[in-house]
Amino acid sequence: AFQGDESRINYNISGRKLTVFGSSNVKDKRFEQDIAFSQDFLLPYNADTAYIKKKKEGNKLVIEVPLKA
Repeated sequence: AFQGDESRINYNISGRKLTVFGSSNVKDKRFEQDIAFSQDFLLPYNADTAYIKKKKEGNKLVIEVPLKA
């Protein structure tokens, strides 16, 4: 649904809450539909939110949240 385009999926941090969200437009011969999703995650106290990374690994999108030592 996101056509392998990682720019259609983003994240936001608010305190310890990580929100992952995205939207796209799906089309085929006789069908067109806008789709969207949003999911919240509560991060641990030692999450280092200043160094979150979003990267594509093959056909997967990984949002990496490092932990402080």
